[in-house]
Amino acid sequence: MPYGKAPRKQLDSRPAGAKPRKSHPSAIARREIHSKGDNLVIDKQSFQRLVKEISVDVLSRGIRFDSHAIMAMQDGTEMYTSSLIGDAQLCAKFANRATVFPCDIWLALRLNGQ
Repeated sequence: MPYGKAPRKQLDSRPAGAKPRKSHPSAIARREIHSKGDNLVIDKQSFQRLVKEISVDVLSRGIRFDSHAIMAMQDGTEMYTSSLIGDAQLCAKFANRATVFPCDIWLALRLNGQ
């Protein structure tokens, strides 16, 4: 005796015999880029303040940044940082440890040639 109700069939809103619409590859890529836009680890405003603070320290005056430029910098920074932490985690695993130490990060930097 089955438990619960049987699942209903989804009703198709297309007319009979119509083919499903295919999305253009660039539209699919654009949709993926825009959907992942809010999956950042660092807060946007905190990162923006950090970038502006560094620009003032380097050039002794503030620079105006486009919001897309800051997003690109943040995306690149997070990708680099997550890659570095992943490499450091592998170094810690190789040493039979579960905790990442600073020596693991230094080793990962040296192995990457930096």
